[in-house]
Amino acid sequence: MTKKGFASNFSIAAAGGMLGVGLAFAGGPVGELEVRGHVDIAQQGAEETVRISDTTYVWYSGDRVVTRSGQALLSLENGASFGFGNDTTASVSSSGEQVQAALEAGVLLYALDEDTELQIESGDYRFSTEPGQARMLQVSSGPAGAAGMIEVLDDGQVQVSVREGVLTSRDADGAVHFQVDAGESVAFGNAEPRQVQVQVEAARNRDDDDDDGLIGWARNNPALAGLAIAAGGYVTYKVFFDDDDDGDPDSVSP
Repeated sequence: MTKKGFASNFSIAAAGGMLGVGLAFAGGPVGELEVRGHVDIAQQGAEETVRISDTTYVWYSGDRVVTRSGQALLSLENGASFGFGNDTTASVSSSGEQVQAALEAGVLLYALDEDTELQIESGDYRFSTEPGQARMLQVSSGPAGAAGMIEVLDDGQVQVSVREGVLTSRDADGAVHFQVDAGESVAFGNAEPRQVQVQVEAARNRDDDDDDGLIGWARNNPALAGLAIAAGGYVTYKVFFDDDDDGDPDSVSP
């Protein structure tokens, strides 16, 4: 083990109490976070954070990540996956086939199968998918599920780009305010939602995708360099590190 790996494991072990003595009363882990560079982690309800570097971390529901100059990939046991770009602050909770995420800053990629529901909060906005929607919208055989990107822009707007499935914005009463369909990119701000880009072709038939099914549009965001989405082994989309040739890093947990 390298000195860096040893330091990461030592810091996590030493900070076990600081990350929350409530772990004994919490549910078990719900996934694993793979870290590139340096990121800070805090458990749900905890103000203290622990910095980890170039390793994997056992993720508990409600954990929070602050990436700063690093990046992270979260793979949940229910098959959903998230990519956190640079300068991103977000938390993710998971219970069965329901996943809740809160994006405070930065940009994230999401991918999930057709049976999983995702709810995302960002500022004043609430977005959600609904199981089964992606399959109904498919126009040809291919991967099922939902995939896309959400980013908090510098001016406070929240931009939603949907690659597969749909993502709906709901008001305080729960009524659908706006629906973002596959191939659309919509900015939400103080004014009405503004459609900033429409991709005419069906999402999975884009001519500019790589031959292996890699979704290239994620690469256009500098904060996501090295992260991408592609069809996974179970005919659903998955978020992954597209330059992952270093083998599996040592794992750490609180």
